[in-house]
Amino acid sequence: MNTPATPSNIAVVGLGYVGCVTAACLSSLGHAVTGVDRDEYKVRSVLNGRAPFFEPGLEGLVRDNVAVGRLRATTSLAEAIADADIALVCVGTPSEKNGNLSLDQLERVISEIAGLLDSRTKPLVVAIRSTVFPGTCEQVVITALGTRAAVVSNPEFLREGAAVRDFMEPSLVVVGGTDREAVQRVAKLYEPLGVTPCLVSLRTAEMIKYACNAFHALKIAFANEIGAFSTSLEVDGHEVMNTVCEDVKLNVSPAYMKPGFAFGGSCLPKDLRALVYRAGRLDLGCRCSNPCCRATTNIWRELLLPYWSCQLSVSVSSDWPSKKIPMIFGKVPSFRCSNNSSAKGATCASLIRISGSMRSMAAIATSF
Repeated sequence: MNTPATPSNIAVVGLGYVGCVTAACLSSLGHAVTGVDRDEYKVRSVLNGRAPFFEPGLEGLVRDNVAVGRLRATTSLAEAIADADIALVCVGTPSEKNGNLSLDQLERVISEIAGLLDSRTKPLVVAIRSTVFPGTCEQVVITALGTRAAVVSNPEFLREGAAVRDFMEPSLVVVGGTDREAVQRVAKLYEPLGVTPCLVSLRTAEMIKYACNAFHALKIAFANEIGAFSTSLEVDGHEVMNTVCEDVKLNVSPAYMKPGFAFGGSCLPKDLRALVYRAGRLDLGCRCSNPCCRATTNIWRELLLPYWSCQLSVSVSSDWPSKKIPMIFGKVPSFRCSNNSSAKGATCASLIRISGSMRSMAAIATSF
């Protein structure tokens, strides 16, 4: 891995899960990075060389790059973008009650950036890494910034528990926009990683994240359905799906093609709900994504919850004995346990009390 020929000054707006990982990894590639967040705890953690949450490999990157001066943090957006060449916006876009995305944080940050542009003496590229629907960059970001800054979309594809590795060894890098120079400039950030970025239109870049997550959900629903069907026939569902995944020519990829608990985390359920919601607003049936969402919930209600209700009541901890873990689909399930309190869904719902109560388990299943 090579350091960039011309390191950039980068402001990472938002030091949450995506932002902190992005800031730490880019600084480790040789860029000068300033993270900005209104949360003083997150800023203080980074300044002290600590990650504000647990993610494998993140703390070491934060510590090392703060020590050499490539990574710093502040609560002042004006300070962060004063000398920045690129501002990577990584604020949250959480679900609203109806499944739509909330753009409150994005709109606030963009409004603040717009108010700071007139005092700048050099051009700024604003890259949106937050997950947003196609058209958001045009309708929200460009509308607010006008021609005073170039706007691109640079979606992230980071998985909880593997985010640092996903960033440093990416399977996909996407940058989209109408300003080709700005697109190339953001794409160049990832040059040391040895991956060829996909340079696309602005709306295509915004849509790709949803397309990827919808496809992952489709694979998860399919794998769980085959797993449940196999179990009812006394067939090892994992052996079936492992064999299916041996065909990488026609069956695409083994990722997510495992029966079990893959439908979770802070992004996949949220993005699928948003996709289904927006399709409904456009009078589209969403015949694949909507059934995937329902199917995954139904697997929990109809198969996993009754099983756990009858079998055991335990508390999950780092030293949870494997002999106490229920056998589901013929194999011990995998849990991604972390300290990230934003994690939702089946994989990390285990961090709270797993009990035999159907009422409490039903609450977990319907929370994503």
